[in-house]
Amino acid sequence: MASLSPQTALRRVDSDARPALVVAVVASFLTPFMGSSVNIALPLMARDFAMDVVRLSWVATAFLLSAAMFLVPFGRLADIHGR
Repeated sequence: MASLSPQTALRRVDSDARPALVVAVVASFLTPFMGSSVNIALPLMARDFAMDVVRLSWVATAFLLSAAMFLVPFGRLADIHGR
């Protein structure tokens, strides 16, 4: 069995990087719940706004597109401020 040498041991996270790490972990944890909450709210939106199925599908699509569109820029911002 191979053992870890001191050179390959994990280093401690800098105290400056901790807030960025916490934000990334919380965002990764909450993202699936946000997508589910949009799907749960669809029937209520359909009733309140008198939307048909085609228009209602655009709500879920718009949420997915906006989440995907901002994923890379916010990841870059996290890299910049996390270092």
